[in-house]
Order: sequence, then structure tokens, then C-alpha cells
Amino acid sequence: YFPEGIAGTSLVRPPRGFDKEHQHIEDLKRKSFFLMRSVTMKTAKSKDIVEEVAATYKAAMPLMKFLAKALEVQI
Repeated sequence: YFPEGIAGTSLVRPPRGFDKEHQHIEDLKRKSFFLMRSVTMKTAKSKDIVEEVAATYKAAMPLMKFLAKALEVQI
């Protein structure tokens, strides 16, 4: 669903206290997170667009749950 992966703005350097060689350093440097999915105009105009959007949101749910847990907010 998200071929570009997670995107967003990032710090230039690792956050204080994190090793610059940490296996997840690029994610630890992120200041924002977003996913984006592109579809063709044909898909956007199709009668199935609502189902496509619902499936996309469902695919994004694991990231949303992870971020909510990290921020200690309930979704």
C-alpha cells in the first residue's frame, strides 16, 4: 500500500542519547510521520473508491497504533 514507506521531516543529527549507528536511527530522527498512497485517476473515479480508501486506512492502522502507544494516547 505504501511503496515509499514512512516519510516526514527529520533531525539532521541523532537525538541526544542515541547511537548514530542504531539500526533504526533514521526513524528515531523523525520529527513527523506520514504515509501516502497514490492511485490512478481511473481508481479515484471508480465506484470502488470508498473501499480503496477504507483499505488504505486499515493498512495504516499498525503505524497509528504504534505512534499512539509511544505518545501514550488512546485511539
